[in-house]
Amino acid sequence: MNLSLPVARWTLSLYLLAMLMACADCRRAPQAKRNKLYQTVPEIIAAHGYPVEVHHVQTADGYILEMHRIPGGRGGSQATSPPGRPVLVLHGVQDSSAGWVINPRKSLGFVLADEGYDVWLGNNRGNTYGRAHVTLNPNKRRFWEFTLDSFSKYDNPAMIDYILETTGYDDLYYIGFSSSTISFWAMMNYYPAYNDKVRFMVALGPVATMKYFRSIVRIFVPFRKAIQKMSAIFSHNESFRHKPLYGVLGKIFCSKHSPTVPLCALGMFMLAGWDPKQLDKASLPVIFSHVPAGTGSLVMEQVSQYIASGRFQRYDYGKKQNLVRYGQRRPPEYFPEKVTAPVVLIWGPNDKMADKRDAALLAARLPNLVRSEPVNWRLWQHLDFMWGIDANRLVYSRVIHYMEQFGGAR
Repeated sequence: MNLSLPVARWTLSLYLLAMLMACADCRRAPQAKRNKLYQTVPEIIAAHGYPVEVHHVQTADGYILEMHRIPGGRGGSQATSPPGRPVLVLHGVQDSSAGWVINPRKSLGFVLADEGYDVWLGNNRGNTYGRAHVTLNPNKRRFWEFTLDSFSKYDNPAMIDYILETTGYDDLYYIGFSSSTISFWAMMNYYPAYNDKVRFMVALGPVATMKYFRSIVRIFVPFRKAIQKMSAIFSHNESFRHKPLYGVLGKIFCSKHSPTVPLCALGMFMLAGWDPKQLDKASLPVIFSHVPAGTGSLVMEQVSQYIASGRFQRYDYGKKQNLVRYGQRRPPEYFPEKVTAPVVLIWGPNDKMADKRDAALLAARLPNLVRSEPVNWRLWQHLDFMWGIDANRLVYSRVIHYMEQFGGAR
């Protein structure tokens, strides 16, 4: 899911691993092709002809997050004009900044840069580019003792403050997808003053409550506690660390002409929604070389709690620990009413993960909602926001349209 839903990635990866065990030559991919397949995000950006910078941000609790900046358009146009207004673009669970630069046609990161925006692609703790801390070791359990609440309380504010300090602007644009819309609403519950630091927010595949979550992943929710215990035992609460093996599997089994590629596509549709015309099967090996990108298993557990409870709330530690941590038996709820920054919601009519009914419930609670609109494609689903063939025409152009209403790039 993007709420790449963590358990869903777990299921798909097990499926691919099983196929790998049946293949004796799986690790013999040509080295030259593997090198191209496994480019880092900065390498991908540079390969497309855009300027790129790597920045490291330290959170208040010591995590170090890598951000990827595109300060100008293709060919280094920032040399003749200063960067435009900053925009922070954030990924979903089990993804990274890579999600915004690997669309098979036109990626959002490049669309924004070409429009003159100063693009900052963020990363949350625990993914490929968020595995560092001033004192904690990512190979030890303590590093992974964070929840989705940590993104709201620490990661988002740190990235926003760093961008504003670096650029000298008083506010920025925020584009969130899936779980990074959750972390946006929740951040404003912790720090209402950050509403003034966000000029305008666009929520793609927006999520708060998950009452109507329809992905096949839902069948795993009743087993979430057992899955969490297994993760604690076998992986010190880390969930699917990014490994080159995923890309190898994708190259072998999910390449365009592979006989098993229909199964790869079917797995994605069962997770996010049926939309075969928006999936470029040739892009699957590249996608799997970056996704899953890793996160903490407590983050996975919290998303499962959302699905099970139907509530938009903080992490549920159980009645006894909730009393200790929150002073009440149930975890406190988050209130979208705390978000006073202007917001546009763009949702998919066929999104199984961020259902249109949940989007409607969210829209009714946002006090400064500019618009809530469906993508003009009947089968548009969750993953299409990043990798849909027509994402630029159907979604990114709408994002640019609304940003221009709030001042544009200059």
